[in-house]
Amino acid sequence: MVRIQAHIPARFDAMWDDIAVLVTPVPSIFFVGLLTVAAFVDVKHKKIWLRALLIPILFGALVLGELYGKSIVHHPAPPFFMIKNPTTIFP
Repeated sequence: MVRIQAHIPARFDAMWDDIAVLVTPVPSIFFVGLLTVAAFVDVKHKKIWLRALLIPILFGALVLGELYGKSIVHHPAPPFFMIKNPTTIFP
């Protein structure tokens, strides 16, 4: 990862920080809802509505998996040299 970051110009850092807003809960739920509604509207055949319901179900499963990974699975903090904008000297 460090090798990849070394080849990406620093001018892209601000762009990635701005794009990160899209993966916060509210926009994510909005996009999943929009996709689900679009899938329901597009349903013209029988039993395709089950696929439309699969979108929020899979999203919920991914959120639960993320919560499990972040709260139960032990993982150490990244090394200090990988932090791009440290606000403190303490890891």
